[in-house]
Amino acid sequence: MKCVWESTESGMVRCPQCGVLRPNPRTRVCRPDPWKDKAKNPAELKPSVTKKALNYAAAWTRWALKGMPTRDENQIREILAICVKCDHYDPQGEACNECGCCTNARTQGWANKIAMATEKCPLEKW
Repeated sequence: MKCVWESTESGMVRCPQCGVLRPNPRTRVCRPDPWKDKAKNPAELKPSVTKKALNYAAAWTRWALKGMPTRDENQIREILAICVKCDHYDPQGEACNECGCCTNARTQGWANKIAMATEKCPLEKW
């Protein structure tokens, strides 16, 4: 896709798709900024593998240092109901797109952030 140029008040041209500003129009491959629409659709932007690994390691460490306490099934279901309604929840991956952690109905803490009694939502929803 090529940039589509629109004139600005300053006499320059801007591509509304990628935001590039130039003194004159020329052919350019348009590369829209993936972060531009984060507020519009947060579910499409997922944390990197590195961020997921770091978040999981931190959560697991907090959980292990406290003796690996877990929530009961009713608590897990209540919290999962909150997660499922959130814009950051990925139902296909059963994960939070804000922190990258698994959020599902499993009762084992190592497989589910919700089951770890030491953990909370990064958006403070639970």
